[in-house]
Amino acid sequence: MTVVQESLDLKLMQEGANCFEGEHNFINYVTKPSKSTHTVRVIEKCQIVSNTFYTANFFPKNSYALQITSNGFMRNQVRLIMGQLFKLGKELITITDLENSLNEKHSTPFREIAPGSGLILHSIQ
Repeated sequence: MTVVQESLDLKLMQEGANCFEGEHNFINYVTKPSKSTHTVRVIEKCQIVSNTFYTANFFPKNSYALQITSNGFMRNQVRLIMGQLFKLGKELITITDLENSLNEKHSTPFREIAPGSGLILHSIQ
């Protein structure tokens, strides 16, 4: 569970999450890829939803989860996606910036990476 103290535009983040759906080159969303790393992946579902499935006494009253389904993930891919969604929610980037990050390689790697403490692998098929 990652607690964010800043105010976030949740609707904008939900819209941004949809940008990741489909086939994209996620070269900007992997750390330390090798020359043989296949960075084109298909994300079937990417959405931010109200958390009604995980509970704990330390969770805030309203909490949300990023649900993401894919045929495979690369090192830190989900954490980097969430990091960009946090930046979007803080209005530090735009939807267009997010879309462009899926179309062109950035000269510097993304540094905004969500903590791994909130990740939960739900299932593998």
